[in-house]
Order: sequence, then structure tokens, then C-alpha cells
Amino acid sequence: MKQLIRIPPHSIELEEKVLGVCLLNSDRLEDVLEIIHTPECFYSRSAQSIFQAMMDLSAQNKPVDMATVSNKLRESGELDSVGGMAYIITLTNNAQFGERVDHHAKILIEKFIKRIAIEHATRTLNAAYDDEDFADVLDIMEQGLNEAGEAMGIDTPIHIPQVVMEVCMDMEEASLNPGKITGVDTGIALLNNATYGWQPCEHIVIAARPGQGKTAFALNMMVNAAKSGVHVYYQSVEMGRKALVRRCCAMLAGVDMTRLKSGHLTVDEQHRMVRAGEEFTKLPITIDDKAGVKMSYIHRKAKRLKRKQNVGLIIVDYLQLIRPERDEKNREQAISQISWAAKTMAKDLEIPVIDLCQMNRSIESAKRLPELSDLRESGSIEQDADMVAFLHTFKDESGDVKNQFVIKKFREGSPDTYDLRFIPSIQRWIDADDHQFDSFPTFSNLNAGMPSQAKNTWDDTPF
Repeated sequence: MKQLIRIPPHSIELEEKVLGVCLLNSDRLEDVLEIIHTPECFYSRSAQSIFQAMMDLSAQNKPVDMATVSNKLRESGELDSVGGMAYIITLTNNAQFGERVDHHAKILIEKFIKRIAIEHATRTLNAAYDDEDFADVLDIMEQGLNEAGEAMGIDTPIHIPQVVMEVCMDMEEASLNPGKITGVDTGIALLNNATYGWQPCEHIVIAARPGQGKTAFALNMMVNAAKSGVHVYYQSVEMGRKALVRRCCAMLAGVDMTRLKSGHLTVDEQHRMVRAGEEFTKLPITIDDKAGVKMSYIHRKAKRLKRKQNVGLIIVDYLQLIRPERDEKNREQAISQISWAAKTMAKDLEIPVIDLCQMNRSIESAKRLPELSDLRESGSIEQDADMVAFLHTFKDESGDVKNQFVIKKFREGSPDTYDLRFIPSIQRWIDADDHQFDSFPTFSNLNAGMPSQAKNTWDDTPF
């Protein structure tokens, strides 16, 4: 017995009525655009093309009528495919000027959401039967819910008086406590003075070339924030949790990483490592080292952590290794999609999101400060981010290594360059004038007293 092909819910008649009335009266189009936000709400391909032309004209503040719409379709080469001028005329002939298009539009939205439900339910079933990864199955389900929510225009209404009151309260608190950190503590005085802490809803991109201490900087931000009582969710796509925890403990203990890996620790250093491990286990930190994740996975987990443990900072290491939601042949478009998802997550959860990012190789030979164009596969990264900063390492005239935090974009402040200090051996990022770690023993100053076979044979490149 042949299986019947079921047609997804739709109504060509209502679609034609909505389009016809909008062609007769452009004011009604504005009413429809309050309900229908995307051409995909129409089932007919012809209706989608016509509505897209209407949306484009409306966005350009141009008249919307039979002549302008047909001309727009002619320019895009779609007029013949929708049925020509004859079909445009038919739409207006069958429309009634006073028809309730808002009611029709709501029905079209309902049918569109049902089609989304059918599509994603089918994809979810197929993925489940094919025994795909459990996280991928959840991603498909959540994507369907998100698309349905967007189609319905689900949003929280903004009450301006309430927002103005909140702004005034923030202003009053700032005046009573001038210089107070209002966001998540960075743990570095210079950065706190510049940013007043990582702020809620902000998407911060921190970029550097490999070996410049990018992951070490992120781990410093994680530990410093956790020490201030903020729960941090760290998503590592590249490094395993054991390597990350080892770095954090070495950082807290002030123990040389090379000595730690080689096993040449003094008794005092071993004791410091044990105490650092005890301290680290008490910090409110969640580390996930699952590889190949999508931003929807991170968003879903962060939302759960926000609800259960009030997570206050998210760090993603690093952006270019996150999988896009949809397969994109254009790598720049894929990165752009991921970057926008990170910004959306920051706004949705109202907490700062720090994304680590790679830079183009061209900066290695350039003797200058990094620019926004140095972001690898930048796309719209700089557009989506509230702050874009670079970790810049160079040698001064005397040959000393210098480290800078270069802010090139800052929506809530002024771009500037700040001198910091990176100590690769103990994975510490600190203020340039902070010398509290100068006396800590490192592999280099203890190496001389060891047997020749035990001396340092490891690469000194920053971890």
C-alpha cells in the first residue's frame, strides 16, 4: 500500500488576499509587517518573492504598489517566475480594500509555525533513529523552538519609564561610589579602571596569535572572576580539562610550568601546588572541554547554569573552533553566524561573554599595533562585539619583551592601549608595575643546580 503524501499546512487563498490588499494600500503592509517578519511565512514561492520585494521597498521608504513591486521583481529577474504582471493584477482584483489582513496574517503565522514544527519533528525523529549524537538531537529540537519563537515575534515589551529609572539608579550608585567596579572583576587594576569590569550583555572578543598567552589570559580572567564570587562557565574546544586545571593550579601556586611538567619541583613548590589545588576546587567554576560543539550547545548549557548556579561570566576558547549551526561553504559567513550567536547569548542571559579569537598571520611580519582587520575570518566579528581587544607582544629597543592589551573597539568607552605583563612560566597576566611574582623561583634560575641530564630541554614558547 502506497503511503499518502501529506501536504504541510498552508492557505494560498489567504496569502493572495494579504498580498493583494498590501498592493492596494501600502498602509496595510505596515500592519502586516508587525506580524509577519519573514517571507518564509508564505508557503507559495511566488508569494515569498512578492512579499520580499514589498519588504525591500518598505525598508527603502519607497512606495509599494503594483508598478513598484513588479519593477522590483523585474530587476531581480523574478517577475516571470511569480506569474508575470498578469498575476500581480490578479492579486489586486481578488482583494477587498477593507479586508482584515491582520487577522489573515496571524493565521498565516500559525500555519508557518506548524510547518516549522513538522520539519523539525521529522528531523529530530530521523536523527534519533539514526542514533546521532544526543547533543545534536537536542540542537535540532531547540532550533525549531527558536525559529517558532522568532516567527511569533516573542519579545519582552520595553517599559521606558522603568528603564529610565534603572539608568538613574545606576547613575546615583556610581556617584556614591566613584570608581567602583560595576561589572565582573578582571583582577587587573588597569583593565578595571578602563572597563569597570566585564559588563552584563557585552560580547568581548580578545584576539592574539598562537603563543601570545591567549588561553592564559582567559584562565586568569576566569580565576580572578571566580575569586570575586562570580560563577564562571569556561568552554574549551581545544584543550582538555586536565591541562587547563594544571595551568590554573600553577598560576595560583606561582610554580614554573616547565618544572611542573618535568617533575623537578622543590618540596615547597609541591606544597604550594597542593594548596593551590585545594583553593581551585572551592572556586565557582564550570569547565566543559567537549570538542566540536555549536553555540546553541553553549547557550543551552549556560542558560541551565544561569538558572541553577547564577553563572555570571562565559568564556569561549576559541571562536574559530566552534561549529556553525548550519553548514556554510563560506567560512567567513560561518564565523559571522557564530559571532552573532555569542552576542545573542550575552543579551539573552544578561551576562558578559568573552570569546577568544585567532588573528591573521600577516600581523607577525608587521611592526605595528594590531587592527580590527587583523582578526582572522573577521566577517562581522568586530560588528557584533561590544569590545575587541588584542594581546600584543613585542620587544622594545633594549630587547625586553613587552605585553600590551590593545582595545580597538569599545562601545562603552574609548579605544586605548594598556601595558600589562605576562609571565609565561607561571601563566600570569598582571599589571606592568606589579612585581609580586619576581621572587618566585623559575626553571631558569634553579636549572643551574641540577644534574646536566635534568636541565631544561623544553621549549620556552609561552603556553
